[in-house]
Amino acid sequence: MRRSAIEILSLSLVAALMLPPGSDAAAQTIPEGVAIPVTYSQNYDPSLSPDGSRMVFLKALEGREQLFIADSDGSNEQRLLGPDGVDIEDPAWSPDGRMIAYIRIVGSSKSMHVMNPDGSDDRVVTPTGQSPIHPAWMPDSRSILYCTDDDLRPPQKNAAEIYRIDIARRKITTLVSGGVNTYPVPSPDGARIALGRCSTPIARSSSPISTGRASKTSPTIRPSTDGPHGRLTGRGSRSRATATPPTRFS
Repeated sequence: MRRSAIEILSLSLVAALMLPPGSDAAAQTIPEGVAIPVTYSQNYDPSLSPDGSRMVFLKALEGREQLFIADSDGSNEQRLLGPDGVDIEDPAWSPDGRMIAYIRIVGSSKSMHVMNPDGSDDRVVTPTGQSPIHPAWMPDSRSILYCTDDDLRPPQKNAAEIYRIDIARRKITTLVSGGVNTYPVPSPDGARIALGRCSTPIARSSSPISTGRASKTSPTIRPSTDGPHGRLTGRGSRSRATATPPTRFS
């Protein structure tokens, strides 16, 4: 998904809230509740290393989104990826600290890559033409959840699925399909996922967050116009989505 100006945020709040206890930066005198800027350009999508000492993030330079790495206090910044004609999105540091996943965009083509934190051993892991976005590592760092792009024809939403890919075997499993399914996030034990879901391809709107055990079968979603927990659709009416009972990962 392309980002609006509202989503292009400073990393200052993240740095202030997420510095690891005992770090040199955390030991400095910082007034409680005050965010201290650590970067001074358009920087966004930070992902911390498991120990919180470093971060990868995106920087908008020369009209392109490039991947940078730095200490979590903003020091020792260096560019990891910024090839000509390429945009980088959605960096995600693996829980074991050994790999970084990200989305590479060339024109209208998207692919998911993984690499070492120093930028070496960069390789594509998704098939051509799938248009993956929003990678989220499973807790064991052996596989990644991701969804397909639901903004192929904006502002109209299109169907999007959630997948899990085993990095070593390159095996892809469909977890959720049917409707618009986005932003998968695994639970700490890897048994469940949270995701954003719209019932059908519709115009851009707010959507509820669904929490459930991932299923290999398509969920049955029945829009309803009653009840206090409805969501606003693109036309301003209210509806409520109800899914079939989910199942565990296999």
